[in-house]
Amino acid sequence: MNQEYWDETVGKLYEEGKAHWLTMRHQGRVYVMLGEQRTE
Repeated sequence: MNQEYWDETVGKLYEEGKAHWLTMRHQGRVYVMLGEQRTE
């Protein structure tokens, strides 16, 4: 891991008391919901 990048981004949030923002950021994940087609 690049230490400079960590210090400038994530580490800065911890120092400023904003660590809760890490869970709110968009992480670029794609979710696919699998299921079955309903038949009536």
